[in-house]
Amino acid sequence: MIEFKGEYSEKNKKLLIKQVLIVYTLASLAVFIIFGSIITGIAIYTKDWYLLLLLIVLALIGMTLICSPFFDKKTTISDNTPKCIELNTERGVLYIEMPKINRIISHEMCNIGRVVETEDSYYIYIGSKKLFACICQKDLLVNGTLDDFEEAFKGLIVRK
Repeated sequence: MIEFKGEYSEKNKKLLIKQVLIVYTLASLAVFIIFGSIITGIAIYTKDWYLLLLLIVLALIGMTLICSPFFDKKTTISDNTPKCIELNTERGVLYIEMPKINRIISHEMCNIGRVVETEDSYYIYIGSKKLFACICQKDLLVNGTLDDFEEAFKGLIVRK
């Protein structure tokens, strides 16, 4: 078993915030496109242009609500930083303990697409997604060794 636990560096915290902001923005954009299309269709069909004005107001309110957690950086960082990342090599499962949702997220190791190694961290990507699932900061390793970690992801590690 390999375990990472502790507080991330400022660089990794900023990277986490950037990724969470991207996810929130994409989610709000998807919702806006769906409901915006419906409201626009109704406005064109009924020729009620006040509905389009309502759509613009709702979009501004929605974007503000989606981005509001990022006004308080300290809360956002603590909510989106894993408490613990555990790699169970015997079962082939990666566990990520998240404090905000108060649960453990698990990913099968066979679903991991790649692991990008930097000088101080490993970024684990699930499948072919552009966003990483977690950051394993090398100096936060509390159980196991980096060699064990690299052996578990042999063939998936890309060095940068």
